[in-house]
Amino acid sequence: MFHIVKPSWLALSVALLALALLSCEPAPTVTPTIVRTSTLPTATATPTVMPTPMSDPLAGSTGWLAFVTNRDGNDEVYLGRIGGPERRNLTNNPAHDSEPDWSPDGKWIAFASDRDGNWEIYVLAVPDGTTAAGAEPINLTHNPAADYAPAWSPDGKQIAFHSNRDGNLEIYVLAVPGDTDANGSDPERLTNHPADDSFPTWSPDGVQIAFVSDRDGNGEIYAMNADGSDPTNLTRNPASDRSPDWSPDGKLILFNSNRQGIWELYTLEADGSGGPRQLTSNLVYDWYGAWSPDGTQIAFVSDRDGDFEIHIMAANGAHPTRFTQNDAFDLYPAWQPR
Repeated sequence: MFHIVKPSWLALSVALLALALLSCEPAPTVTPTIVRTSTLPTATATPTVMPTPMSDPLAGSTGWLAFVTNRDGNDEVYLGRIGGPERRNLTNNPAHDSEPDWSPDGKWIAFASDRDGNWEIYVLAVPDGTTAAGAEPINLTHNPAADYAPAWSPDGKQIAFHSNRDGNLEIYVLAVPGDTDANGSDPERLTNHPADDSFPTWSPDGVQIAFVSDRDGNGEIYAMNADGSDPTNLTRNPASDRSPDWSPDGKLILFNSNRQGIWELYTLEADGSGGPRQLTSNLVYDWYGAWSPDGTQIAFVSDRDGDFEIHIMAANGAHPTRFTQNDAFDLYPAWQPR
C-alpha cells in the first residue's frame, strides 16, 4: 500500500514517487545514455536526395506553458512563453507548489501545494493568462490529508483530484463556484476501492474521467463515467502505466509506461481498442506528457540531455525539441488554453 510522506521534496522526488512508489514497484533503472556518433555518407556518382530538414515544432507557436521547476531552490509553478525565452515564477512561495492545470478559460491555474503544512489543492487567478497580478492562491480542500493532481473539468465547474483522506488514494471531485470565494470543502468521492486510484484526467466532453489504478496488481489506465460508475481497464498490461492525458478530440489517451524497461510515452484509443502506439524510444526517461490545445503537439519531460527538462514534439512523436534550458528539474507541463 502506498503511503505519502509529508515532503520537503524537490520536484524530482515528487515525480519519482508518483510513478514508482505509487505503483508499488521499484523505480526502473535508468540505463546510461548512449552517445551515438555520426559519419558522413560516402560520396557516389549518383546524386543523393537530401532529407527534408527537421521542422521545429515551436516555430510559429504562441501562448504559454505552465510547468514546475526547482530552479529557485524549491518547487514553483512557472510560466514559459512558447517560441520565446521568457520564464516567469507564478507562485513565488517558499513552500512546494506542483502539478499545475489551467482552467478552460485560461484565467485560473489549479495546483497542489504544501504551503499550509500539508498538500492541498489551490487555485490562482491569472487574469491576463500570464501573471498572477498580485492575487493570493485560494485553498479549495482544507483537509489534513494529502490532496494532489488537480484536473479541471471541460466546463470549468469542477476539479478532480486524488487524495488519501480515506486511507488510500482515491479520485474525488469538487465544485468550483464562479467567483474568488471558491470553496471546495466537501468534495465527492468517485472511486471506492482498496487499491490506489490516482491522476484523473477528463475527456473533452466531460462525460468520462481517465485515471491510474493498481486494482489489478499493477498500474493500469482506467476510464470511468464522470460520476464514478463503470470503471474499465484500458491498458491490460503487466507493466506499469501512468499519467494519462486525454487528447483534445477525445480519440486518444496519452500515457507513459515502463513496458519496454524504461519510461516511454504511448497513445491508446480512448475506448481501449487496438494496441498502444509508442511515441518515444530512448534509453532515458520520457514521461508526463500533455497535449497541446489543438492536438498537434505534445509537451513532455525527459532527461535525454542529462537532467529533467520540458520538451515539445509533434503528436506522432516526431521532431522533439527542448523547451527549457536549465540545470534544475523542470516537470509537469500544462498548456495554456486557446
